[in-house]
Amino acid sequence: MTNPKPKRIKFSPYMLKLKAKVKELRISRCLPMLEAADKLGISLKTLEDYEALRNYGAHLTPEIICKMCRVYGFSSSQIYLNLSHVHDTELERPIR
Repeated sequence: MTNPKPKRIKFSPYMLKLKAKVKELRISRCLPMLEAADKLGISLKTLEDYEALRNYGAHLTPEIICKMCRVYGFSSSQIYLNLSHVHDTELERPIR
């Protein structure tokens, strides 16, 4: 019996922190998910996928991040602030 290959993480630690940050900024504006999705021109499910911190969901693209900044009233520097401490060695950890 052979051991199966370890599953790879879909999202890097950097992407997970970025997803958490955009969710945090939306919540800080007291913007419900449904209203935010409407203002972003996306479905509620898509916004849920953007904010999901599990090993599924959607990747945040530069375009949607820019749109979130505009809709949520934040600058891109506020989104990326404090994300630079994620190290490259964390990017390829297998799921246990």
